[in-house]
Amino acid sequence: MRTCYPEVTAGDHGGARVKEDRRKRLVSVLESADSWVSATVLAKMLGVSERTIRNYVSELSDEQGIISSKLGYRIKASSGAVAPCANRQDSASVTQEDDMTARTSMVLSRLINAKTPTSLFELSDELGISESTFTNTVLPAVRSELSAFDIKLVNHDWHLSLRGSERDLRRLLGHVATQNVYGYFTSTKTLAKMFPDFDTDEILSELVGICQSSELLLSNYSLNNLLVHILVIIIRLDSENVLDAADDLIDVNGLLERVQQRDEILRCANKIASLFETKFHCTIPERDFRQIILLIALSTDRGDYATLSTANAAQLIDQEFLDSVHKVARETTDHYGLSPFSDDFLLQLTLHSFNAYQRAVFHVGCPNPIGEQIKQSYAPIYDMAVYYTHRLQSLYDVEFSEDEIAFIAFHIGAYIEKNAESGDAISCVVVVERYHDFSRTFAQALETSFVSELSITDVMSYDDYVSDPKPCDLLVTTIDLPVIHPYKVLVAPLLGKHDIRRIRSAVEGINEDREVDRARAFLRGLLSDRLFSRNVELASSSEYIDYLGSLCQDAGCIGSDFIQDVKLRERVSSTAFTDCLAVPHSINQYAERSFACVLHNDKPIHWGRGAVNIVMLIGLTREDMHHFTEAFDIIIDRFTTMRTTAIIMRSDTFEEFASALVDGR
Repeated sequence: MRTCYPEVTAGDHGGARVKEDRRKRLVSVLESADSWVSATVLAKMLGVSERTIRNYVSELSDEQGIISSKLGYRIKASSGAVAPCANRQDSASVTQEDDMTARTSMVLSRLINAKTPTSLFELSDELGISESTFTNTVLPAVRSELSAFDIKLVNHDWHLSLRGSERDLRRLLGHVATQNVYGYFTSTKTLAKMFPDFDTDEILSELVGICQSSELLLSNYSLNNLLVHILVIIIRLDSENVLDAADDLIDVNGLLERVQQRDEILRCANKIASLFETKFHCTIPERDFRQIILLIALSTDRGDYATLSTANAAQLIDQEFLDSVHKVARETTDHYGLSPFSDDFLLQLTLHSFNAYQRAVFHVGCPNPIGEQIKQSYAPIYDMAVYYTHRLQSLYDVEFSEDEIAFIAFHIGAYIEKNAESGDAISCVVVVERYHDFSRTFAQALETSFVSELSITDVMSYDDYVSDPKPCDLLVTTIDLPVIHPYKVLVAPLLGKHDIRRIRSAVEGINEDREVDRARAFLRGLLSDRLFSRNVELASSSEYIDYLGSLCQDAGCIGSDFIQDVKLRERVSSTAFTDCLAVPHSINQYAERSFACVLHNDKPIHWGRGAVNIVMLIGLTREDMHHFTEAFDIIIDRFTTMRTTAIIMRSDTFEEFASALVDGR
């Protein structure tokens, strides 16, 4: 006899879900840890007692391979050695995550295609789990997926169904396919698993042939995205699910009038329609055909980046849009204290921005497989992209997704890295035997290889240097000197390519050390015990921003409008860049005095889609904005390894926190 369980509500099984979420987060923290993690740190990160942490570990130790010592907890590698597990795809927790993703996808695909409500008990049987497990774990995950798509999960007499428009159901299906745990480029495999009765591979093979022979410019990202969405349309049509009249708001003719590849796009769409008619012996409805044309048009690059010029850009893109991108780009470089972008890069940025703008206008997504990685690993660059897209979308009343913001961040980051300016010249002492004019020739060769980067202050013999060593940033020697120097490079008397590479590595190391030292000094100057708080409990991230803002306003650091600008930045994209840390900051306004206002809570604070323990409200004056990238990098870097995160989490007083953040100790 079956046991019946009522529909899950916010309060019925909330405790069980909270516990499961905390257990998953504990495993996630240990997986990414590069050192032992103490019960104290875990308790703060999860917002529970140390006793609860010990209970969780006891429950999970065998299943997850958690081991303990006087230093805390870690996950044991399969070889028996203790090692970080961030990349272990065979770990039990990853398997569990995969299972949950697969279960959620299976339930969604069954409900999307079902003509009548589906039995909750039938679904749990298919998954091989109990009704209680299905109700307490799978259903919340399903509801979480549906929440962003204006689709309701209806539970009537233990039978489940979805309520939403066909357009939203297709959006959901495309999202499930492209956001799966295995990665972007396996999205078609996900569709194949979700619809085993549909010959996905055969259709995909023919679609690839059609697109590749279309003479359209399609990048790998665009092609995969296009294929997934066309597959979704064909799968839905095969199940006799067509777009409603309300879903069809596309002015295809108006769109095609503005693209040069109009004929190629139409030929490609007609070939796809013919393929559908051949395989399924029916005609694609006009509304769906227009949707296919739209997808092809918005997946096609409007020009070749390699042959892009001012002349042909004006033919591809409206002059008004060109002018807008140039204006916003100038505002971006000015806001962050950067040198103006080059004309060549502005052309590339304009073309990419126009493609992104068109996708935003027609609500066509282009998933970014490395979006979260860009946001966390290149937080300052991502922030520049947020500023840029915010200014652009305010001009055109559109909204760019976080995926599109990350694509733009990738463009900006690649440009900045390629055009990074060298720092001040590095002082260099050369130790080489004085044999005829060999020492002079050697020094000249070194200067030629490192024009404007090195300043050779002395060329000395072995005996001279040992008796009177001269201070310098870099010591280059052809003789093995018995001295300690942070940047000593032993090279051959005749400089070869290998020697130049080793000196180049040392030069880059010195410049990085200089940047870090400058950033640390600047960051330390932002911190103040007047702007440091511990364990403040409020209801929402907005209230925490208000609280920290009031401290800054009382200290004379900001004006009355600054906090509203911070909230605007938060709405564009969450500032929770890592686990444990959120860095809210303004998007348009400057501070009256540069500052970093810190809240350190033992109990996690809900922020965006996750939770944090540290909130750092930051504001910089216009004059200090050129320090933004270096200081931001230092802050984020401290929270990317568990060792430094644990040090910060253990801090209690302001001085302890400042020392942990700035110096990592």
